[in-house]
Amino acid sequence: MKSTREIKVTGAAGHMSSAMKQGPNVSENELAIGGTNVWKTAAIDDNTSFAFFFEVPGKEPVPRGKNVMIQFQTVYQHANGQTIMRVTTLAYAFGDPTAGKESSFVRKPK
Repeated sequence: MKSTREIKVTGAAGHMSSAMKQGPNVSENELAIGGTNVWKTAAIDDNTSFAFFFEVPGKEPVPRGKNVMIQFQTVYQHANGQTIMRVTTLAYAFGDPTAGKESSFVRKPK
């Protein structure tokens, strides 16, 4: 998971385990499965759900309208044996609940 510096990931919930990878967007505060920005799971399907938790670090609030982005990179092996990366990027303007945007694409690594 990648994110802009205005937020840090505190953890995730679901049937997953920590890959114990640190980065500048990992919070010192942990919630659920925390202390990382990469998780592993054995399988996912159309009924799989995960929750991710974030915090705004520091004492200064994020300015109204400031764009914050979170990117999820999901790598999995298709039933035909092909490795696929699915990337989903979320953008949110703080203070404007109608300004959320999402884009997604699938890349098939060689």
